[in-house]
Amino acid sequence: NMKEQADLKSILKAGKLTNELDLERALILDRKLRLLVKDEPELLESRKKLRSIIKQYEKANWSKESEIDELKTYDHHFPNFHFLAHLTSLFSG
Repeated sequence: NMKEQADLKSILKAGKLTNELDLERALILDRKLRLLVKDEPELLESRKKLRSIIKQYEKANWSKESEIDELKTYDHHFPNFHFLAHLTSLFSG
């Protein structure tokens, strides 16, 4: 998907995430890359860089306690988000 490729390039070029929306986009891209790397091993380096950027953002912005609270709240309000994101990726090509 061209939009996702542009998002990935933008995040990697910036080298950082600036807000929670960026984080969510990065997490979705990471999940997609995890699947794509099996068939396209050249994407492995991009995935490693993306994961490093994600971890850097989380370390700077989340304490352990708030991370757990955030995940519980997120899962409570959006229990089907990850499933829907996966379905969307399957049908969007």
